[in-house]
Amino acid sequence: MMGLQVFGAFTSFIGASQAAARRRQAEREEFQGEVALLQGLQQHNDRVEDYRGWANEYRSAVAFNNRAASDRSAQAIAKAAKKASRRGLSRIATQTLFTAGRYRAAAAESRSAAQGIMLGGFANTAANLASGLYKYQQVTPTSTAATTVGTAPAAPIVPPGM
Repeated sequence: MMGLQVFGAFTSFIGASQAAARRRQAEREEFQGEVALLQGLQQHNDRVEDYRGWANEYRSAVAFNNRAASDRSAQAIAKAAKKASRRGLSRIATQTLFTAGRYRAAAAESRSAAQGIMLGGFANTAANLASGLYKYQQVTPTSTAATTVGTAPAAPIVPPGM
């Protein structure tokens, strides 16, 4: 019985350490998802800042060349640049959300795996305990007092004709 208990405890320990490793992995993946969101926000801010800098330079160049603010070619160039900037911002947002979602899904999978490992460890321990108890019962002799209680004594054999 002692050997089975040690084996059961060892397998439970292994399962618990694997589950803890999966939980740590889930925490790392959640953190990486948050970092991805922050990087996306930073890229967004950088792109907006670049566009604003370009727009200021463009307005200065238009004014320097004595072109009116109502000049259609200047407006078309500004509109095209603004549209391209918005497309770039949209791509950044999409990529950021996709990356963060991928990390969140991986974290959820790691948490689920950790829970499965723990449940498997509990089931393994319970099975080892049940098996150990059964084997202990097979090895331990049964009490003779328990088998004779409640049985009637044998009647004496009387030869015929007496």
